[in-house]
Amino acid sequence: MIINKPYSIYEINKVYIWSFLMGIVFLSILIIFLLQHRSRRSISKINDQLRKEIEERKQVQELLQISEEKFSKSFHATPDSISLSLLEDGRITEVNEGFMNLTGYSRDETIGRTSNELNLWVNPDDRAKIAGIIKDIGVIRDLEVDIRSKSGETRSCILSCELITIDGNNICCQLEGILLNVKGQKKD
Repeated sequence: MIINKPYSIYEINKVYIWSFLMGIVFLSILIIFLLQHRSRRSISKINDQLRKEIEERKQVQELLQISEEKFSKSFHATPDSISLSLLEDGRITEVNEGFMNLTGYSRDETIGRTSNELNLWVNPDDRAKIAGIIKDIGVIRDLEVDIRSKSGETRSCILSCELITIDGNNICCQLEGILLNVKGQKKD
């Protein structure tokens, strides 16, 4: 005698259930694979962008270094007197050898001090006048001024000055012309 055993829902649908579960596993693996592939592509793309950015920055840094080197060599090699000073108070931030030769002051004696502290202006109003013009129009060309050297000697010079911005500071770049001794060249 054959006894019919009642079948459970699982046993009746076992093939479908396993097929469904295998389908879910397969789809999950496929989705994970696609996401990883997409992530790899994105990461690869980001890495390529970063490499390109790094290369561009290196090139910019090299060009900046070359530019700074050119400026520094030109600044220090010229026999003309050049000084950089803060527009607001005249505090000197850099001088070249031409400035030191003209004024008699060493670099250590000038850097960090103002032109007024060094008593460079024969007429103290000249500095205020120059600062005012620079604030208004940003440049001065061929202005005759008298400066005083460390020894007290008065020298008449042709001054050109231009406002530049360095590290967010307004800087007066002063070139005392070719630093002609104007009085010595004037015809009596």
